[in-house]
Amino acid sequence: MNRTRWLIPAMALALLAGCDKVEPPPPEPPTDPAPVTEPASPESRAAQRTDLLLKAVRIGDAEAVREALRLGADPNRPGALGRTPLHVAAAGGHRDAAELLVRKRASVLSADADGATPLHLAAAAGRRDVADFLIQAGADIAARDETGQTPLHVAVARKQADVAGLLVDRGAEVNAADPAGRTPLHLAAETGQTPVAVRLLDAGAHVDAITRQGWTPLHYAARANHTDVAQLLLDRGAHKDVRATDGRTPARVALDQGYADLADLLADARFKLDGRDADGRTPLARAIEKRDEKEVQRLLEAGADPNLQGGRGLSPLGQAVLARHRGVIERLLAHGADINSRGGEDRADVIPPLALAACIDDENLKFLLAKGADVNVRGPDGATPLHMAAEEYEDCAALLLDHGADPNARDDRGRTPLHVAAASPQQGIMARLLEKGADVHARDAAGETPLFAALRAGHGSNITNLLKAGAKVNIVRDDGSTPLDEAVYVGKGHLVQLLIENGADVKGRSKYGSPLHVAARYGHADAARTLLDRGADPNASGDMGTPVHEALRWNHGDVLGLLLEKGGDPNRAAPDGTPPLCMATESGDEARQMLQRLLAAGADVHAKTPACQTALHLLAAAAPIHNDDSVMMLVERGADVNARDAEGRTALHILAGRGHWPNVGRLLDKGADVTVCDRLGRTPLHMAAGSSEDQARVAQALLNRRSAVNARDNEGRTPLHLAVA
Repeated sequence: MNRTRWLIPAMALALLAGCDKVEPPPPEPPTDPAPVTEPASPESRAAQRTDLLLKAVRIGDAEAVREALRLGADPNRPGALGRTPLHVAAAGGHRDAAELLVRKRASVLSADADGATPLHLAAAAGRRDVADFLIQAGADIAARDETGQTPLHVAVARKQADVAGLLVDRGAEVNAADPAGRTPLHLAAETGQTPVAVRLLDAGAHVDAITRQGWTPLHYAARANHTDVAQLLLDRGAHKDVRATDGRTPARVALDQGYADLADLLADARFKLDGRDADGRTPLARAIEKRDEKEVQRLLEAGADPNLQGGRGLSPLGQAVLARHRGVIERLLAHGADINSRGGEDRADVIPPLALAACIDDENLKFLLAKGADVNVRGPDGATPLHMAAEEYEDCAALLLDHGADPNARDDRGRTPLHVAAASPQQGIMARLLEKGADVHARDAAGETPLFAALRAGHGSNITNLLKAGAKVNIVRDDGSTPLDEAVYVGKGHLVQLLIENGADVKGRSKYGSPLHVAARYGHADAARTLLDRGADPNASGDMGTPVHEALRWNHGDVLGLLLEKGGDPNRAAPDGTPPLCMATESGDEARQMLQRLLAAGADVHAKTPACQTALHLLAAAAPIHNDDSVMMLVERGADVNARDAEGRTALHILAGRGHWPNVGRLLDKGADVTVCDRLGRTPLHMAAGSSEDQARVAQALLNRRSAVNARDNEGRTPLHLAVA
């Protein structure tokens, strides 16, 4: 049983206790008369005749077809999927039925919902006899369905060789291309139909016809591993070096599919040396991965390209460095490997060998430098080997610097190696960079100096070293923030202290406000305490108000307490006019704690928002309802229970509308007025006239306090009207 349906009657009974008169319910409407059966319409009769005709055609019953036509069935009326009786006859191979339909002027050109003609369906089903009749009856042998395919495309795709041969004999265009650019020969190659391919080629099919993706029939044969078709195409003059739009030859397609034998048939000598497998690896790359030095030597002597990127996005030399295989490194260099190569076409996304060595192996790094590697070669994002080593490889960084690496080289984001080292736990790297003249004031693309990077990483020793080297503590980056803002953001009080001791301005302003605003926004009490102890203003103005407002807005009670202890104003309204006490009501589970702190600091319990709402109004409206103690705490502190907002509502109106009967009872005990009306003329009893059980309890409580049961709002409605509406 639905419990909710009884709540409104319960509410109505409570309200009726004081009413003078109740209107009787309206009489039941008369019962509808029995429906009258309509005679069948002409359209309905025509549909029935068509259904009979379609059934007869479907089973190939020529006599039944003839009878249905005699009775007036329309041979061109479509049934399911937009198919006419002739479509059905063609698909089923019923020539007798097809001839009867055509004699009755059934259209051989009609298209179904997919754009297919009867000839398309006959071709798809391999109905050669019916297809032959349809062509004789005038069917369009070049008709296109919605996919842009001709009957010949369909016959080849469905492997209906007899029908395909018939269509070719009857003059079908063997080079017709569908929207993707595929000809019937592409489809024959894809499906491995060698005899059909022979028939098409004999009829003039282009052996190297190209699709929109640049694929020839040979590509299709390669993808499906149809060696016989591939050999036929090659015998007929197909070019095996045609590259598709993705750059792949038929041999590459076969190799990518794992068809090594077919790939060998299609490949030339160079491809066999430098061709790639499905993972993009060349034979040389595979040999290096296996650490097979003899195979590497064999491939190089046979002419394999030592600079062709062929595995893991690296050049062969990069692979060997990553594998720490000195023997392979030496063999590659001996056969012309470019020591600064990034792979084939000098790809900017590939790490140069020297940069790899700078991250993993100081011995090979030393070897490459001795062989003439460019110490400042650029890799991904414009980084040099020194950028890479500066992350955590001190010995490699020292070696690079000793060989002339530029300590002030910038990557694509404008960062120097010192920016990178500032975030590294290896303190010695920074010291070496500074000794070599690294610019402590260098700015990256965002205007950050290395000091910002060190603060973000939280490495105190690096920060100290930068400050000793003269790093500016009040420098402003492009977003308007300072190093002190960064230290506060990461919440490290000791870093805040360190910067202040070195001259950071605690009262400085950025677009984020003061550093104290930042601490309040992110709830970093330790940083906030340090700032306040050093003279930061808890009432400093910002675009979003004071630090007190920020702590309230982001529900940081600990920071709020610190701010109030240091003189934060508990009554100063936020830029939108909301007093702090009202802001605290939006703090969810933290609301009670926030309210207590503000009230203890002297917050005005009567303060109102621009909409004339007090904290009591806002608590009453909060969802979910806060702890009852929060409401009563405000009342005990003197909150006016009858204060009205801009809509004329009291807290009692709001609580009654929400059905929060415990707090309704408490406000009534504190003198809440049950007769006060809002701007719509509604009393709290009007607000309680809803459908919930809780609202029914509120209504009863209000009636017990002599709420006017017949009070009318501005539209003349009583609470009872609203309860039964």
